[in-house]
Amino acid sequence: MHKKLGMYYGTDDADDYSQFLSGLQSLQEKRFTKTVDEFINSEFGSRGYTVIYQKLNYNSNPKKVDIAFLNKKLTLTEIQLYNRMLAERGLKNTVINFRQDDANKYNQLTGNMQGFWHVKKF
Repeated sequence: MHKKLGMYYGTDDADDYSQFLSGLQSLQEKRFTKTVDEFINSEFGSRGYTVIYQKLNYNSNPKKVDIAFLNKKLTLTEIQLYNRMLAERGLKNTVINFRQDDANKYNQLTGNMQGFWHVKKF
């Protein structure tokens, strides 16, 4: 048994505390994911932007949101604005990265595939 704050607890209590912390982190991660999804839907989905890639990293410092659109390229000013908006939505210590080169590669690939699948008539 260990003494802490004038109380005695055994190893079972320490295990319960560890499980509690793990559950709390899981709850915070779910809340983070939900808030990010709501942000993406309200800021991008409602404007007609097609998201082709989305990845969240809750365990990094700062937390990261990677996103790519099908046909939208953002300016530096827009990128800075969206990063400020994350903090305003309660997503402090979170950075949103727009993977714009990936979207261009995707567009090139799908364009090439359309030509590949095109059937020529003789």
